[in-house]
Parts: sequence; C-alpha cells; structure tokens
Amino acid sequence: MRANTKGDLRADFRAVTLPTLIIHGGKDLVNPIDKTARKTAEAVTGSELRVYDDAPHGLVITHRERLTRDLLAFIRS
Repeated sequence: MRANTKGDLRADFRAVTLPTLIIHGGKDLVNPIDKTARKTAEAVTGSELRVYDDAPHGLVITHRERLTRDLLAFIRS
C-alpha cells in the first residue's frame, strides 16, 4: 500500500510496452480518478482509459458484465 500511495512509479509505467486497458469507476471515492487512473493512462504510452461514469470502487462486482465484455473485447482486439 505504501508503494501505491507514496512511491514514484512513473518510470515503471513508462516501461510498459504491451497494450494496456485501464478501467476506472467515475464514482470511486477510495481512489479518485484524477489522482490514479488518469495519471496512469498518461504515463503508459498507448494505453486506453475507460471510465464507467456511474461505477464505484467495487466495479468488479457492480459492473461485472460490462467489465467482462470490455476485457474480452480488448483481449481479442
């Protein structure tokens, strides 16, 4: 947890060369999107950020069907 909140992972993100899909809930109060997903998307070259506007932190449960569809479509692309 300390690495996520205090660490500088920008160099690690720049080293990612694989296609990367970042999915984040627009109503995530635990990890605000502007401090997490948007910065990650900027740091990972060529990444794709998808925001589920109405999704909370636990979108793997609340939006599991949409998440599954998006993951499978991304993997197949």
